[in-house]
This record gives sequence, C-alpha cells and structure tokens, in this order.
Amino acid sequence: MLGINSNGRISHNYNSGIQRDNSVHPPAKLTSAISKAKVSESDSMGKLVWAVCLTLILQMAAVSTERVKVEITPATSTVILPVGETLQLNCTGDPESNLTWYKDGTRVPLDKDVHLTISVGKQDKGTGDSDNNVSILTNRRVDVEDGGTYLCSDQNSEASVVVLIVTVDTKDDLFEYRHSAAISCSVEISPPDRGNYAAVVTWQKNGTKLSDDKKFTEHDNGTLEFQPVVTTREDAGVYQCVIGVGSGDDQQDGTRTFSLTETAVLYAKPLVVPFKRSENLEQEETLQLRCRVLGYPRPNITWTKDDVEIKPQEDGSRYQFSEYNGFPNAQLVLESVTSDDVGEYKCVAMASHVMFGCETSADERTTCETSAVASNYSAILLRVRGNLLFLWPLLGIVAEVVILFLIICISGKMRGKDDPSEQPIGGNPEGAARARQEGSVRHRRSTNTSQT
Repeated sequence: MLGINSNGRISHNYNSGIQRDNSVHPPAKLTSAISKAKVSESDSMGKLVWAVCLTLILQMAAVSTERVKVEITPATSTVILPVGETLQLNCTGDPESNLTWYKDGTRVPLDKDVHLTISVGKQDKGTGDSDNNVSILTNRRVDVEDGGTYLCSDQNSEASVVVLIVTVDTKDDLFEYRHSAAISCSVEISPPDRGNYAAVVTWQKNGTKLSDDKKFTEHDNGTLEFQPVVTTREDAGVYQCVIGVGSGDDQQDGTRTFSLTETAVLYAKPLVVPFKRSENLEQEETLQLRCRVLGYPRPNITWTKDDVEIKPQEDGSRYQFSEYNGFPNAQLVLESVTSDDVGEYKCVAMASHVMFGCETSADERTTCETSAVASNYSAILLRVRGNLLFLWPLLGIVAEVVILFLIICISGKMRGKDDPSEQPIGGNPEGAARARQEGSVRHRRSTNTSQT
C-alpha cells in the first residue's frame, strides 16, 4: 500500500492493517497524485523488462548465426609422404552442415577403393554443446597418382591441403678392382607443379657422413661415385641416402620439411686374404689360423682339411673355432698337434645372392643379375716334425755320401768298359799277348836307333 510520509512523499506501506470498508477515502488531489506515481513506476519496470528481453534475443541471434569454420588437420599447408605410406586428413565443420571432400576439383567418392575411405562422425568437445561434424579421409597406401590438392568444404567455408608423394629409385653396383662403381638414389616429387619443392640427397655409411673426397664423389642427381684404384673391397656394404624435401618458404607457411632414408648397396664378391704357403710345427705345439675375409654380403666361413670339411660341432673334435674380425668361425685353433694333423688346411668363404653384372637399357632402366653362390678360399700346408729332430741333418749327410759313392762306382765301371786298350783284338787272348810283345820289340828298336 502507498502512504504519504511526514515530508509529503509517497511511500509503500506493506504492514498497513486498514481494511477496505473501514479505510478513510483520501481527497481528490491526493488520489490523482497516487495514480500518477503508479503509472511512472509501471513505465520504468516495463522498460527494464524490454531491455533484458532485447539483449537475450540479440545474443540468441548471434549464436544462431555463428558457424564453425571448416578446418583440416594436420594444420599445415603441405603434407609430404613417400610411396606406400598412410595418408590421414581430419576435417571438422559445423554441426548442422555436411562435409564434402574434393581432390583437384573433383569430388572424392565414398569407398573409392580398398585403400581410400571416408568416415563421418561427431567430434566430442566435452563441453556439453552440440558436437562438430568430423570427416576423416584415409588412404592406407598412397601412390604417385594420389598427390594433389585436397579440399574439405561445407555450405559456408572450406579448407585445403596439398599432398606431395615422394618416389625414390635406388640402384646398386658391383665392386671390381681398378674399376669405377656408382650407386644412386633418384628422387621424384609428384605432382611437380605444387610449389617450389626440391630434394637434397646426402650419403652415409653406418650412420656416419662420408668425408673422403678422394674416394667418394657425391653428385647433385643423387649418385655416389666410387673412384677406381683407391676404392677397395673394404668399402663394400650398405650405404644410406638421406633425402630431404622442402622449399624456401618452409619457415613462413608452416610446411613440414620431409626427411627419408633409403639404402643402396655396393656388392663385392668374397675374397680370402692369402695365408703363407706353409706352417712348420713340432709335435705338441699349437696351430692357430686366422681367416681374414672381405666382401659383401658377408660370407659364411667353413674350414677343410685335405678337402674334407671340418665340423666343429662333432663330439670329440679337437678343433676350436671362434670369431675373428666380426666373422664367426674365422679363427681355427688346434692344440698339441701330431703327425696325424699334417695336411692342407683351407678357409672357404661363401656368399649368396651377390650381384655380378648390371645392364642399362635404352629407356635408362638398370637391371642387375645376382649369382646363387660366390666363393673364394686360401690354403696353407701344415708340417709336423717329430722329437728326433737332430737326426734330420745327419740322415741328409749320410744320404748324400751314399749317393756320391754309388755315382763314383758306377762311373768307374762304365769307364772301364769304354777303354779300347783293355779290349782283346779280335776277341782272341793269344792275339792280345802277341800284340803286346810286338809293341815291346818295336819300342826297343826305336831306342837303339836313337842311341846310334
């Protein structure tokens, strides 16, 4: 209820106990003032309500007109992948819109093949609001023709990303002494017209960058050339070509620099470094043979004695095998040798699938052939001397004396048979005696004549 206070102002009186029938009617002027006050208060409240309602309506209108912008992740302008890798692009958009994928301006159909799929769902934002639409494009094994510009769009916005596919072709070679050799990694980027992208190839072996300029020459086209003479079989093996793909705008547009490592092989047929010709040991001494092998692929090593393979796994075997220079069974040890151990020992190195020749066709395609088995060996002769070593020189001297005596005797007999003075004339002994007498008479006559 309204009342008039002592200052003549209108005031509320919520505790008035005056009943309608018992109230005193105010004068006409007072009634008019009270009526105006009620109208003024009602207008203020109405304006406040309208302001609140208008604000809510504008906010609702702003919410209803605001839409989620289409975005693609990974958030980069270019994705670079090698052939055979998996491509996955996630596109998010407005909850009320439909997302569609395009590649180079052509719509990507659903379930194009077994490798390319598009799945559609909702993104859980965890806020209780309406979830965004999500469309995931997945290619499980990309090929050269999968490179291009991918675009995801709805009715109001769109986002795009460029996909580049990198193809690497490697070429192996075979080492031959005093001949040059070359291995290579050639790189192609598809499509080639999407930005200023280029590949840079650097070479490593066992994770270490090559530094010997006299032995290796790295060319800009990805070829690693081995110089003749200075290159040896020890240089054979697996080499890594590290490929980096990028452009000068990588730092500005957020492009992810791509790196890939491939391998190329310099093959070499196995070679066993020769032993010395022989090994002379005394009984009870130890034989130790070390087999040094070169070549790639790494060959397997076996040992033979007089062309019969020595099998270390046999029970009772006196031969001991161990690793040497990284090759299993490359060292052979035989303790307490005896005369039974005399013979020819061989270290045999055998490698499988060794490339032995390459040819380049007119269309610059290189094909290489491999041999099933390539082998090489080195042999050493073992001699074992007994405990009576001091007798060997004496026996040699006695043998020389006996041989010399026989030669003298035989020569004397042969000379006696060849002397004609010792032969009888006509084969008659009497004729021989008469000839001797006549010779003596002639000798005396010649003597007397000279004296006269």
